[in-house]
Amino acid sequence: MKIVNSFSFFLLICMFLCACSNKTAGIEGKIIDGQEKPVSGVSIIFKQVQHVQGYEQFEAKTGTDGKFQITGIAPSSDYILTILYDKWSTNIAKKIKTLESGKNLVLTTPIKIRYNQMKDGTIVDTKTGLQWLVYPVADITATNVEKTVQEIREAGFADWRLPSRMELAGIQENPESTNKTCCVWVADTNLKSVDWIEYLEENNEIWTSRKALPENRIVVVRDLIPANAKVPVAPVAKP
Repeated sequence: MKIVNSFSFFLLICMFLCACSNKTAGIEGKIIDGQEKPVSGVSIIFKQVQHVQGYEQFEAKTGTDGKFQITGIAPSSDYILTILYDKWSTNIAKKIKTLESGKNLVLTTPIKIRYNQMKDGTIVDTKTGLQWLVYPVADITATNVEKTVQEIREAGFADWRLPSRMELAGIQENPESTNKTCCVWVADTNLKSVDWIEYLEENNEIWTSRKALPENRIVVVRDLIPANAKVPVAPVAKP
């Protein structure tokens, strides 16, 4: 009789453990950059909105294909997804609700990280290959703006310039839904002087990287890989 009771108790424990192991869910997705290339080696952090002990936070890293997977996460629960990387940061945050117990949520649309906020205060646009900088200027006149741009040595570069109208338009993801605000300096190649224009400014990471009003700042840009940069030549092996 004792053997039967012991076996029944053991069976109940197994059933309980199995039931507990199934009371979790999973999430998988992919991280891409502005050119839709996979971003590898970044940490994906999931923080639970309403904390339940043991399910508060999960972390995973993307592989070489940009994909990540998290298991054992709380089912039917809201999480905030953020991204951490040692070389840059991003404002990307996404609220995700997990599926019911035992089900895996597949994010069919990749999470795009277009802007990389570098530690030197610049912003790299992975879509266009341009590096941006919001720079403070006290005297916002055309003459002083041109002089200031020539003297900028931020992040160790001396080739900063004012953006063209086309380059400014290129950072607007949804120009139809933005409000016209003032203003920004531009310098098109076909013009001999700089121009102060109204700009459809959206709340992207370039403009929020430095808190400064339009009348106290300029935005400058450079090619991340300059067109005249020399390509290193491999040494010729001696016979």
